[in-house]
Amino acid sequence: MEPIVLSAAVLVLEIEIERGIAEGNGKRGRKDRGRFFEIARGSAFECAAIQDLLTASGGLDAESNAELKRKLQRTVSMLTRMVMKTDAVSESQAGYHATIDYDFEHEPRTTN
Repeated sequence: MEPIVLSAAVLVLEIEIERGIAEGNGKRGRKDRGRFFEIARGSAFECAAIQDLLTASGGLDAESNAELKRKLQRTVSMLTRMVMKTDAVSESQAGYHATIDYDFEHEPRTTN
């Protein structure tokens, strides 16, 4: 592929990442939010692969590739955390007022 075509693909993927984050933040349900964040995360991985192709074809120098990879790594880390938050299972805090101390409820057994 030509470097110009690959550069355009990176631009499209960067837009998809931003759209996924924006659309996910606009959703009320956890699963919907997580799905859009996951899609944006996948686009970031695709972007990294295309950067490698650009570097191999001479369309992107190694220094620029390294800098862009650092930014993508930060983006993927952020999106991974966002996805994890939407997958989390949680329950409200409940107050337990037990009158029995379960650690000492039974007498220890003695063996003869």
